[in-house]
Amino acid sequence: MRVGNILSIIIATLLAVLFLVLFPFIFTAIILGIPLSAIRPKFSFLAGLLIGFFTPLALYLQYPLSSVLELSTRLSEIIGIPSILIIILYPLVYGILAGLSAFFFSIIISSLKNRSK
Repeated sequence: MRVGNILSIIIATLLAVLFLVLFPFIFTAIILGIPLSAIRPKFSFLAGLLIGFFTPLALYLQYPLSSVLELSTRLSEIIGIPSILIIILYPLVYGILAGLSAFFFSIIISSLKNRSK
């Protein structure tokens, strides 16, 4: 693996942690695709998916389990789906958004590079 690829993965991971702590909105996953655009499209999708999925799960471990369950119970009352499904869905949707945005940004960057040649 090239140094640039490793650096872009590290930057995307740090951005994911920063955004999830400061701005816990699911659409911040789109910004993770910008540093991952340096990687080839299929690998950028995989990197975005894994970073986006495991970062919220790692942050769940920092909070007491009772607080996470209480928050998911309140959200489940509002939305109408089981609370355990909310705990699972957030990292899954965050990972899919991060993977797709990384994939699309990577395709855009690679097509711009090919056009300039």
